[in-house]
Amino acid sequence: ETATMFATTGPASILYALDNVPPEQQPMNVYALANLALVTGNVGKPSAGLYALHRGTNQQGAMDVGCVPDLLPGYQQMDESPGQHAIQAVWGQRAPRAPGLGLREALAAARDGAVRSMLLLGDSIDYGSGELGDGYAALQNLEFLVVHDAFLGSAAQLADVVLPATTFAEE
Repeated sequence: ETATMFATTGPASILYALDNVPPEQQPMNVYALANLALVTGNVGKPSAGLYALHRGTNQQGAMDVGCVPDLLPGYQQMDESPGQHAIQAVWGQRAPRAPGLGLREALAAARDGAVRSMLLLGDSIDYGSGELGDGYAALQNLEFLVVHDAFLGSAAQLADVVLPATTFAEE
């Protein structure tokens, strides 16, 4: 029924990301999406096709608003540039000049005891994958951890406080 509905609604696109799909299942998922696009005629015509979102796409919006350690909102530099002055005018105070810590550095600092508390927005498979070292061990080393998430995942289970979040479907 879904394939029929997808095929009869006119040109349609499939946007997909694989961040939360186990690596061994990723090829099978991509083949299924490609087959759906092909069998429904949604390949090779305007406004149709498959669009793979790069890894971390959900993080792109956070980066756009300045949630990166070495840039201000709008990807403005932390120097005396005109963009920096425009941000200061909006904020009504001096913008930071020194970069903060990225996730890898923040987790390392938590492991070393230099960071003692943290607020996490969601969980990440990278905390346990080894890509960031042992991220969950670093979180356990914190004196105080707050996790804001829609699921009671591994990071939330370590938290002192869990703040509930909603997914787009729940909103």
